[in-house]
Amino acid sequence: MPLEADKVSSWNTFVAASPQASFFHSSGWKSVIEGALGHDCPYLMAMRGEEVTGILPLVHLHTRLFGSALISTAFCSYGGPIAVDGESTAALDEAAQSLAERRDVEYLEYRFEAGSQRQWPTESALYATFRKRIPADPDALFASIPRKRRAELRKAFHHGLEARREEDIDRFYALYARNMHRHGTPAQTRRYFRALKDAFGAACQCTLVTRQGEPISGVVSFRFRDTLLPYHAGTSEEERRLRAHDFMYWDLMRGMAEQGGGEFDFGRSKVGTGAFTYKRSWGFGSVPLHYQYLLLRRSELPRFNPLNPKYRLLISIWKRLPFRVANLLGPPIARGLG
Repeated sequence: MPLEADKVSSWNTFVAASPQASFFHSSGWKSVIEGALGHDCPYLMAMRGEEVTGILPLVHLHTRLFGSALISTAFCSYGGPIAVDGESTAALDEAAQSLAERRDVEYLEYRFEAGSQRQWPTESALYATFRKRIPADPDALFASIPRKRRAELRKAFHHGLEARREEDIDRFYALYARNMHRHGTPAQTRRYFRALKDAFGAACQCTLVTRQGEPISGVVSFRFRDTLLPYHAGTSEEERRLRAHDFMYWDLMRGMAEQGGGEFDFGRSKVGTGAFTYKRSWGFGSVPLHYQYLLLRRSELPRFNPLNPKYRLLISIWKRLPFRVANLLGPPIARGLG
């Protein structure tokens, strides 16, 4: 059955109790993606009587540039159905496939942290995620960081950097938009980030690193159970010289240690990229993500990512656009980059 307003509380209760659930299974994503990005989110529930036995968040991504697909969950690292038993899983699969056929999409995609038994084409070599348990001791945490990264942190400590939490998203957004432009990637709108704050409240926090009051680096992070997930980041051009990115992530980890520890989810990165190497330099191991596809109106897996050679020229052109032009043209494109 589709998720209706009167079942949102039941959905979130199921997510909170399920060991399979991630932050990206939270119902708040439905309001964010529908309200800020304009995509329909047909979230599905399996019920046995009045009991929720499984959930499947789906996004119908439909754009002229990137075609039509049902994705669990677009704009998120993880997704896929979670359920208490095989019968509920099968019911969710059947409902999703039926919906995909009715909507005439090109493919149905599940984004799993772990593999599954479905005999669908699977991409396991593109993305990896990084997780590490943070001890309840800042000194032990610092000692656990590899020597070269500790040396970079010590340099950052001498630049007069300060980290602070911000409720207003505007100063972060300026860093984020500039950073995306430098990397040749269209940026989301301020509306998207405000929707995140509205949907998740205290579970969505913005951290800024400043020097003499000027923002140098920033990140929007999510909290789920004992896990902290830094998800959207932005930096100024001074960041590298000042090691502000290192200082920012250290501040997040240290804060966790001071509050009793927990799991730090460094998020997904494409295998072999600079971001992948950077996260490993902190002593995090990489774990492959398994994205599975039911191909309906296409014969090969979608390759809508910057590593695809056909997008290299477009990325190069985007970097050369004036920032104001890129910021104006970017959001309609970014809403299709799920």
